[in-house]
Amino acid sequence: MFKIRKLGDELSRRVLNALPDNIALKGVFFRAHGFLPNLTSPKSFSERIQHRKLFDRDHLMPLFADKEEMKHRVADIIGSSAFTPKTHWVGADITALDFSSIPRPFVVKPTHMCGHVRFFPEGGSLDVESLLDECRSWLRTQYGTHHREWLYRSIPPRILVEEMLGEGTVPSDYKLFVFGGKVEYIQVDMSRFENHQRAIYDPLWNKLPVSILYPTSVQEFPRPATLDTMISVAEQLGALFDFVRVDLYEHRGRVAVGELTFYPGSGLARISPRSFDLAMGEKWRRGRAS
Repeated sequence: MFKIRKLGDELSRRVLNALPDNIALKGVFFRAHGFLPNLTSPKSFSERIQHRKLFDRDHLMPLFADKEEMKHRVADIIGSSAFTPKTHWVGADITALDFSSIPRPFVVKPTHMCGHVRFFPEGGSLDVESLLDECRSWLRTQYGTHHREWLYRSIPPRILVEEMLGEGTVPSDYKLFVFGGKVEYIQVDMSRFENHQRAIYDPLWNKLPVSILYPTSVQEFPRPATLDTMISVAEQLGALFDFVRVDLYEHRGRVAVGELTFYPGSGLARISPRSFDLAMGEKWRRGRAS
């Protein structure tokens, strides 16, 4: 049964990949949201992401989406390299990668993909061959094709090994939605790989009765002491675009940019209520990069 399901999924992907971009996006959007998107005059945030995939070819987006190149851009804009994790190694020739020489804890991820990462805290075992196999798989993957995420085709596939913030656990993750250089919403994710908790706040740290993909956590997350720094960093980076989500880590007073995201959830994550999706879309419409 599993093999039949896997074969069916692969066939569906091949059929979808053969379709024109606008038809394919309507199909995946309908499957996720239950209605067809307006791709020519988008209103909601989710629709505007599809519109961006089809029509926005800003040459800066691939440079900031590349997880290694982004670090140099952030340092130039913010004026310091302290706001990104330290790179231990980056490259496409993984035969030159010696994990025994890299200090723990560290993180391994591809520069050209989202949602793929391996964490290696202090102690713990490391199956080098298994990890290298995964890196080879990442390098072979043309990310974003299925959902027509244009910018990833312009990022050279490489493997990035960088310092891991935190002491044995993944630090708190803050995703700042920046429209026209102004932070409007902050998504908080904690314990992402165990008991995932998520909530949405405004910049004054008022919890909003809304959700993105996951139900709103009943837990109240404390206002981070570095919130003003987070907002300042995100707005400096976001001033270049009409919309970008700046993803930050915070640990013991240090703020670090993890990545810049131009297609959050590929526009397929359910946003509830629908009125919030529309309100976010209006923020995007009014936000214009200077």
